[in-house]
Amino acid sequence: MTIESNKERILISERAGEFRKEQKVECKTSIPTDSVKKMIFVTAYPYLLRQESTENSVNYSGKVSFFICYEDQDGELRKCECEKEFNGEILDLVLPERVDLRITPTVEKTEADLSGVHLAVNCQLLTEVQIKTRLEREYLVGGENLICDLKEEEITVSLGQRNTNYTVEEEYEVNYSIAEVLYQSADCVITDSQCGVGCIIVDGQVNLSQILLQSGEKRDIIKESRSVPFRAEIDCEEAMPALTSSAYCLVKSFKTDITVDGEQGKSQIQWRVNLSLFGEGYKQEQIIRVCDAFSLDSEIELESQNLLSQTEKNYPNVEEKLVQKTNIEELPVGAIYSCVLGERAFITSQETVENGISVTGVCQGTAIFLGGEGKVFSRKLEAPFMSLLKVETEELDKVSVSVCAKNMGLKVISLDGGEITCELCFSPSIVKTEEVKLVKEAVKVKEKERENSAISVYIPQKEEGLFPLAKRLNVHPNELLLTNKEIQFPLTGEERIVVFRQK
Repeated sequence: MTIESNKERILISERAGEFRKEQKVECKTSIPTDSVKKMIFVTAYPYLLRQESTENSVNYSGKVSFFICYEDQDGELRKCECEKEFNGEILDLVLPERVDLRITPTVEKTEADLSGVHLAVNCQLLTEVQIKTRLEREYLVGGENLICDLKEEEITVSLGQRNTNYTVEEEYEVNYSIAEVLYQSADCVITDSQCGVGCIIVDGQVNLSQILLQSGEKRDIIKESRSVPFRAEIDCEEAMPALTSSAYCLVKSFKTDITVDGEQGKSQIQWRVNLSLFGEGYKQEQIIRVCDAFSLDSEIELESQNLLSQTEKNYPNVEEKLVQKTNIEELPVGAIYSCVLGERAFITSQETVENGISVTGVCQGTAIFLGGEGKVFSRKLEAPFMSLLKVETEELDKVSVSVCAKNMGLKVISLDGGEITCELCFSPSIVKTEEVKLVKEAVKVKEKERENSAISVYIPQKEEGLFPLAKRLNVHPNELLLTNKEIQFPLTGEERIVVFRQK
């Protein structure tokens, strides 16, 4: 007799790969190198503008914005901004139609090049690419001429990644006139995500920082910092409040408008930060799967597949204050510390330990000083950090931690040493992996030879269950129960099992 299989379909999310691409991005300015007396600082920030996948590749592109400050030959402080596009491609992949991408560009190092006719700046750009596939899998749930051992099981299923653009605006007044914006940055941190009705609700915070040059005779360099909270919604039709979610964000672009009131000695600053928000919802799905199966008439083989269903969970942010002594390039006598710009933190290692996640890394920034006659110069700052994030993890979980640095300051202790203070915000997330074993198919091998005995008596194995016993004896489980009403499972191994066969 033929085997007729009944099947269901399920969508399984799997991480298909993680890649790191390094490249050098260079931007040439129109500034003649012979007009540059001294470089004060150069920093850069990347912005991802496009990402897409094909059946065998992942492509992305964006831009790097450079901020340059230098002293010209007349001793005046000058600034310049320039942008350079970048792109990348990962080839030789085998991808299904449903693919979710997470692409994060990071500037690791910036340099100025004064060897040519015009000033050039460059950076080392690291782009991390995570590829998650969502594959529809068929699995066996029963069939004609099949006796199945069925089990109800709950697995977590992704609703797929969704995204939206969101704008955060902030306006405030300062009580001085601004001559120039020497530097500015915007970083985004997700503080929470949850599912609503038909949407994923994302809470976050944008950290804004500016280095401003005051106009007039005083010409002070002033740092302005703001932290602006926001709440946004990402459309997700299947989302409901009972479901879980994860989210992350990227700064897409930002713009500053400044209005100066010279008579009142005040300035109005208006920020506009454009974000790309990404969210993913997860639901618990009940499935009925075949654990084992046999046929009364045929020898069969079961084809199984082991699947890894992966979901991500955001944990609450952990904020810590870093206080760390550091060495600095020797300062001239009389140097006055002004502020720190370009503060960043990089994680160098992370691992799960008994009571959480151990994270080590480096915090970096550029300190601005005023020397004799009000001349501006800078010093690079760097300090290590080591933190323990108290997050519960399991053996199969994969840990991912990002970190944001803000409000870095410096206390000068000596001409070649100081104490760095900085606020670090850690965003831990866990990729949970569930192993799911599903039977794909029951394949008929050959017909079974029929038992000639009308009545047989068997001695079962100790602790044998109903289905394994029925499979071994080639009898329907219901018939075994009908003809052996007194037995109880699991068995002791001393029972006598009677099987009646119709001729």
